[in-house]
Amino acid sequence: MIICGLDECGRGALAGPLVAAAVIIHKRLTVPLRDSKKLTSHQREIIVNQLNPDLITTKIEVISVELINQLGIGWANKEI
Repeated sequence: MIICGLDECGRGALAGPLVAAAVIIHKRLTVPLRDSKKLTSHQREIIVNQLNPDLITTKIEVISVELINQLGIGWANKEI
């Protein structure tokens, strides 16, 4: 099983750059993971203890305020 989580923040000149991060976990977890905000601290601890750096892929992308102002937030959302 492969689990991928993705989140983004930022919306241009007022909020700063658009930043997106994704994590792919190549391992079955014993705690269902759909929305990290709904996990208890105990569930988060269990997940962290199960993670092996060799089984995780991460990616972070940043689109600058200048590019957002030049090409638009719609473009940035598609690009990220």
